[in-house]
Amino acid sequence: MAKSSLIILFALFTSIISDEKQLQKQEDDPAYKEYQNVEKMIKQQPTLYMRYRTYNTSKNYGCLYIRFGAKSGFTYPATTLGYKVPTKTFVETKKVTVTVKTTPYPKLTEGGATRIDPNTLIYEKVSEEYQENTQDDYYLIYADTNRCAVMRNSQTDGGFDLEIAKS
Repeated sequence: MAKSSLIILFALFTSIISDEKQLQKQEDDPAYKEYQNVEKMIKQQPTLYMRYRTYNTSKNYGCLYIRFGAKSGFTYPATTLGYKVPTKTFVETKKVTVTVKTTPYPKLTEGGATRIDPNTLIYEKVSEEYQENTQDDYYLIYADTNRCAVMRNSQTDGGFDLEIAKS
């Protein structure tokens, strides 16, 4: 019994590690570049609503939506983050400026592919742990303009703080 339990635990652990590595591969794979353009995502989904979060989630704040402001250069000033504090019955909001950035593929790719379109959002995160204004990078893993967008925040929990948002 103990031996079979260990085998099941090992298989489960292996599949979790495999899933995390697969997410990184998709983000780094030029074959998905069509789905990793944050400006296209913002244009087609100006308000994103949070549907699911995994790995490192805040216990006191829950991001419910992000509503992008008008574009100005590489920024979207007056973007609104809506978040829920459990001790209150309403959603609080915070104005932030979102900057878009193009990050290179982290590994050498076949044919030396380079990323042209911006794939990263940079904005201040709402957090109970940090009171200072810290900027976090959110890398777009995948955006289906009709359904959802999957972002990754590399600053938290070993690089796997996923946020799946729905328009």
